[in-house]
Parts: sequence; structure tokens; C-alpha cells
Amino acid sequence: MSFRARARAALHGELPDRVPYAPRLDLWHTARSAAGTLPSEHEGRSVEEICRAEGWGIYLLTSTFVYMAQSDEGVAMSCLGLYTPPECGYRLEFGDDVRMTWRREGDRLDVEFAAPGGTLSAVLTHTDEMRRNGITYPWVAEPPIKRFDDWRVVAELFRSLRLVPDPETARRRRDEVGEEGLVVSAAGEPASPMHHILKHFFPGTDFYLLYNDRRAELEEFAAAIAPLYEQYLDFCRTAELDGVTWGGNHDATITYPPFFDEQIRPWLRRAAEVLRPRGIPLLTHCDGENRGLVELIRDSGIDAAESLCPYPMTSLTLAELYEAWSDRLCLIGGIPAEYLIPEQSSEDDLDDYLRYVLRAVAPGRRFIAGITDAVPPTADFDRLRRTHEFFESGGTLPLVNGPLPDIFAARRADEEGGGALREEVPAGYAAVEAAVLAGDENEVVEVCARLLEESRPAGQILEEGLIRAMDVVGERFAAGEVFIPEMLLAARAMQAGVDGLQAALAADAGAGVRTPGTIVLGTVKGDLHDIGKNLVGLMLRGVGFEVVDLGTDVDAGEFVAAAREHDAGLVGLSALLTTTMPLMGAVVEALSAAGLREQVRVLVGGAPVTDRFARGIGADGYGESAGAAVSEARRLAPQ
Repeated sequence: MSFRARARAALHGELPDRVPYAPRLDLWHTARSAAGTLPSEHEGRSVEEICRAEGWGIYLLTSTFVYMAQSDEGVAMSCLGLYTPPECGYRLEFGDDVRMTWRREGDRLDVEFAAPGGTLSAVLTHTDEMRRNGITYPWVAEPPIKRFDDWRVVAELFRSLRLVPDPETARRRRDEVGEEGLVVSAAGEPASPMHHILKHFFPGTDFYLLYNDRRAELEEFAAAIAPLYEQYLDFCRTAELDGVTWGGNHDATITYPPFFDEQIRPWLRRAAEVLRPRGIPLLTHCDGENRGLVELIRDSGIDAAESLCPYPMTSLTLAELYEAWSDRLCLIGGIPAEYLIPEQSSEDDLDDYLRYVLRAVAPGRRFIAGITDAVPPTADFDRLRRTHEFFESGGTLPLVNGPLPDIFAARRADEEGGGALREEVPAGYAAVEAAVLAGDENEVVEVCARLLEESRPAGQILEEGLIRAMDVVGERFAAGEVFIPEMLLAARAMQAGVDGLQAALAADAGAGVRTPGTIVLGTVKGDLHDIGKNLVGLMLRGVGFEVVDLGTDVDAGEFVAAAREHDAGLVGLSALLTTTMPLMGAVVEALSAAGLREQVRVLVGGAPVTDRFARGIGADGYGESAGAAVSEARRLAPQ
């Protein structure tokens, strides 16, 4: 069977002759091409040509986001979260009431939109350094929405959009790929209008507070975006398609369960209702932490969960996900990228994991093997070949059921440790904790004022009331019992309490209140993701840290300079891309070279980061979640 035939069989719940294998190479290829480090035998070759030469399936199950090589018009649209790579089968156009202009200067693209309600501008960039880090899409350096009310003009832009089918371009793409691959149309990177707003229009954690405070206006904004999604559905009713990818980056922290249930699942179900009668598979991009979303995803109507990142990248193992989903959903991915990186694992580790895969997915129905989420630039190319050879020789279906190899036991034991039992809330402070947990700013301020009137020391109110309450929030957040909005509201309420105590704290400075000190926080060079970093920063402020947030795309020298300038005892490093993880090690080395390593401790975190990686680069701590990062920071803070 060809890869295309195997993949189609897996997507439709049939059993092909062997496990289909297709590593996603676009990030790896972009970085290696920019750095001039493609394997010598593959110099000058495209992703498709490399896969053909190696006998691998061509992974085009999601869009290939190499936009700066496309037309400037297509790149300009991406500042609105609109992507139309050739395999999607359509293009987007504005009506006569909207005018979009753009001007390129090197790697920078300036964009302007003129609509009846006003004019907006944006700036996109995609530099050689970004390409060397495997970033395949432009960075929105200046967003179109600069103040909240700008959403009304963006809403006009969306109302003007028209989806124009372009079947010939998609057909050419399918012909280029042939039987070695499967081309799936991306019906939109977000899964719904509100998800679109979350992903593309408000920075970092701002969206979640707006979702609480200004929900009616966000619903109006989403209603203006919805007609475009209706056009996606209409397109799916008639287009010639191998499959459709609808929505992505599902994660129990970002697309937390109530949000997924209310804002994402209904649109996935609507897409399924359109595609299922036509026999066209519906995929969604589940590349984050799926604990808490398993049943919601299972019941969303999709046919495949793709780019799966199982344990040790997230908390659920491949076996757990396969058991939960494989009677309904095809699982695509499943091989954590760390097994391809020599600095993080050995070849024996890779072999052990691949043997585990064959047991975890037995008998092998509804499974397409791939690297999650994508092959990183630091991957050992021979390990990609080794993985292919493994499935060629041992992946004949049906696979034999049997006991799972216990390859995670030592790691699980190392991670779990023992948690201390929480002491009871000190007398008089239960009301503070309750008000913080409820996110009630006014109540927090009033309770703190009453405690001051009762002659409670301000430092004690801070430590035993406010900080203690945020510790509880962090623990519940890490356990999946509260979600981003509740955590943000609690942090805001806690800050209101701290502000109300400022005068008393200043007067009470001699009371021996210990503050944890200063932490310099940032996302490492080449990485533009900031939601996780922002969550950690909010919670660190909530428990008393002075946080110096350097933002995203921060190089090692900037971390060193900030640590020295602010006399920081901690540096916190975040990364979401496997391509930028090694730069965390560069920061540790730079701190050592600057003579700061003895007084500055390093804390790392982010979706692909593991405890083993943290130890390998010499970091002092690792936070697998925002709550865990805060606990680690408090443990590491100078006494």
C-alpha cells in the first residue's frame, strides 16, 4: 500500500497493511535550509523530495506555514489570523468597502486596512534568525488591534471577507504530493469565531479578563467573524477534499474545558455534520495538554486528533489516549520530539519508546505515527531513519496485544516525589482566602481593611491571607480544578488587596516580613509565545515576587543584563517551541560566564520542556505548569 492508502484507511477506521509513518519536516527543513545544514545528500531538496527519497509519507495533514515565500497579499492577511496556503483550496478577498495595502522593506511588511469605520495598521516580520529557529510563519510585531475598541473596525473587515474556491491550486498540490502523501485542507487555524479572537487579537492573558469583564462585546465581535466560518462550512459541502483540519492548539490550560465545550465543540460538531455524509475526515490539532479535554474531544464529532503530544511532553501517555479515543478517533503523531534529540535521549531510549508504541496502539487501527508536534531542527536525522526502519520491520498490522513495557516508571517516581499537606487556614484569614478564590476585588479590600482595624499586622495579612490564598489558587490550577479566568481574577483580587495594604506595609516594614525577591522572566530568543510566561508572572506577583518581565524573543545577553541590573535572585525561562529549547542552555551558560551563576538560580518551563531537559542544561528548577513554576520559584528564592 502507498502512504496515502494507508493514511486514508487509518482515518476511516480500517486496518492498513502496516503503521503509516510521516514525520512533519517543515520546521526542521526551514531551520536547516536557513542555516545551510541540511544533510549533504538532501541539499537543495524540498520537504517532499526528501520524504520521497527516504520512503516516508509526506506530512501535509495541516497547513505548511511558510508564508514569506508566498505573495505579500497572503502574508498581509495573516495579521488577521487568516492563512490560505495552496493546499487549502480557496482564497480570501475583501469586498469593495475595504481596502488593504502593504509595503515590504526587507523582512518587514507594513499593512494598512481602510474600512468605513476607520483605518488600522499592522506590521509583520519574518527574519533569517526566525527561519534558523524553524519559525515558518510571520510574527505580528504590531497588531491591528492596539486599543480595545479597534475590534469594531476589525469586525468590519471580517464582514467584508469572501471565500473564493480555488480547486485548481489544491488539485495541483495533490498532484505534486501524489500517492506518497495526503493533502488536507485547513478550514481555519482557530476552531470558532471566539477561538479566533483568543488566538489572534488580544495579547497574552488579556483575553481571559476581557472574556469575564466585557463578554457582551466579545460576543458581538465573534458574531461579526462567524459569517466567514459559515463560508468555510459552505466550502466543505462541495469541495473536492482528502480531509479537513478544523482548529488547533487545543490545551486544557488555554482552551480550558468550559471554553472548549461552549466555544469550540459546537463548531467542530457542525463541521462533522457537513463532512461525515461526504466521507471526508475531520481533523483537529490536539498538540497540548489534553487531560480534562479527553471526553470533550471524543464527543466533538471529529475523526482524528492530530499532532498528539503524549507523555513525557504532557501528562497523558499514548496508551491512555489510544484507549480513550481509538474506537472513534484516529490518533496522529505520538512520538515525542525529545527522542530525536541526542542531548535529551539516547538511541536506546528511542528504541524503548518505539517498542512501547507498538504495544500502546495494538492492534494498530486508527493510528498514524509521526513526530509531535513537528521534527525540531536539533533532531538527529539518522533517528528519523531509524524510526522509519522500525515501523517498516515491526509495524505490520494487526499488532499483537501484550503487556506494556514499563519504560516510564523511573521518570514517574522522580517526578512525583511527596507533597506536604496544607495546614489549616490561620484563624481570622479564611475570609481573605474565600474572597481571593472568588476573585472579588472589593471584598478582598474590605476584609483586609477590617483585619487592619483588628490590629492584625499588615505583613501577616499579606503572608497568611493573600499569599496563602494564591498558593491555593496555584495548586488548584495545577490540578485542573480552576482555569485561567478564575486564576486571573484571583490574581487581580489579590493585587487589589496588596495595593490596599501598601501604606500599612510601609509603616510595618520592621515587622520582619520576608519577601521572595526579584525574578527576571522571559521567553527565550526565537520564541514569540507568551501566554504561559504571562500566567507565571501574574501568579509570581500574586505571591510577592518583584517580576521583571522582558517579554518574548529575549537573547541570553538581555537576561544577564537584567539579572545584574535588578539584583535578581531568579531567572525564569519559557519556551513553547522545541526549536528554541536549546537556547535555555545558552542563558545558563551566559550567566555562568558573567560570574552570576552562584547568586542567580534558573527556573525553566514550557510545553515541550521536561525535568530531564532542565537538569541536562544545569537549570535549578522546572515547572510543568504555572502553579508548579510558582511553587518552584518560592522554593528556589534566596532565604
